[in-house]
Amino acid sequence: MENMIKPETNLCLKKLQDAEFATIMATGDNGLTAISVGRNCGIIDTHKPAYVADKVTCSNGKKVVKWTVISSFELDTEEIIKENTKENFEDNKTNGSSNSDSYDLSYDSQDYHEILIDPKCGNRDEKSNLVSEKFPWDEKLNCDFNQYEYAISGAAFEMLLKEIYNPNTPQAKAEMLKRIVLHTKVFSRMSPDHKAMLVNELQKAKDHMVAMCGDGANDCKALKAADVGLSLSEAEASIAAPFTSKIPNISPIIKLFREGRASLVTSFQLFKFIALTSLIQFTSTISLYSVISNLTSWQYLFVDLFVVFPSYFTMSKHGASKDLGNKTPISKLISSSVLTSVILQALIQVVVQVSCILLLRQQSWYVSRDTYIHQSKLRCMENSVIFLVSIILYMNAVLMYSYGSTFRKPISTNKLMIGGLAFSVTFTCVIILNPPEYFTSLFELVEIPLDFKMKIVQITIASLGVSMIVEKFIRKYLE
Repeated sequence: MENMIKPETNLCLKKLQDAEFATIMATGDNGLTAISVGRNCGIIDTHKPAYVADKVTCSNGKKVVKWTVISSFELDTEEIIKENTKENFEDNKTNGSSNSDSYDLSYDSQDYHEILIDPKCGNRDEKSNLVSEKFPWDEKLNCDFNQYEYAISGAAFEMLLKEIYNPNTPQAKAEMLKRIVLHTKVFSRMSPDHKAMLVNELQKAKDHMVAMCGDGANDCKALKAADVGLSLSEAEASIAAPFTSKIPNISPIIKLFREGRASLVTSFQLFKFIALTSLIQFTSTISLYSVISNLTSWQYLFVDLFVVFPSYFTMSKHGASKDLGNKTPISKLISSSVLTSVILQALIQVVVQVSCILLLRQQSWYVSRDTYIHQSKLRCMENSVIFLVSIILYMNAVLMYSYGSTFRKPISTNKLMIGGLAFSVTFTCVIILNPPEYFTSLFELVEIPLDFKMKIVQITIASLGVSMIVEKFIRKYLE
């Protein structure tokens, strides 16, 4: 009987590794089977020797972690390896002690642990894949971890953790053991408690976020402990995991990461959009207060209901990018990139609005608010100009915070947002070119020459270009 690797597994693992995810396998199978599966699916390098750690008890009663090094592995050699290991420890029982080269990683205490490797294992049979070489660290605890692969059984993993957190263990040795555990890609004979312990250890490491895929009841503890838990069945595991997939392979984890990154980026972009639109409206209000005016009720209502709110809703409809990529989005809202973006974009829109007001007052046909005071308390040229400028700035904000993200689909795929922008552009063109009498009366607009309106459009479009450059710079150097 043979449980074959699912055809989607290798491709999914390749995508995860290309995106610089560390892939780890924790299984209930024995170590040799785990290494075989790990090599076949690409979790561990087939060209590197693999050190297999397991818990054994010597004839003197000492519980030790025995490391066996394997250069290559085939299923038909498993029985040879088992026999060699058994025969070697039978010799130890006869002699009353271990006769192998060993490296002691603990002190003499009641809970005595040591790490040893028996180089004689590889000399029993020339056909054996066991290699005679010393453990890959020297007496000074120097080790090149990238030259080897490691596989640790659940019992050995538990012993190593006890040694790491033993207060009597020298710090250098504890750090080395911790590095071995974190460098290990295959864990075998893992119980549910061992899997949960592994997740916790990985989470303790700096900058490690742990995702766990599992399909059985023995994965429930680890699924619950992980930062991201994905159940691959609708049985017991689905109760503990926050995410459940009906697809019985690990491919949904790719989609989960893509959707998660896109959602995070979208949330941050919406935050920046709302912050910027609030600052645009604040600047508009303050600018009009300077001439004892303000936006009218219908102007506020139009901006909020037909420009800002639809844009906020449709911007969230960006789909996730098809590629996972090796770049991660920022995860902190209060960060240099977010704050720099909001502050710089706020300054740009302030400059645009103030510039348009100053440019207006320099025109020969400009008249002050007093001319229209008998018609309306708010009606004036400044009001009409700021209303037009603010609408264009809102559209600029939509384009600026929807363009250029590597974690979402292109802006052209968001049909709803394009429709909303088309509506805003159409309304703006109507106001610029030939506003109907009904619009002029409803929004209390003042007639302004077309050539000046076109200057306003040019200024706001130029500000969009500057804003795009600023955002590109922030994404490149601050995110």
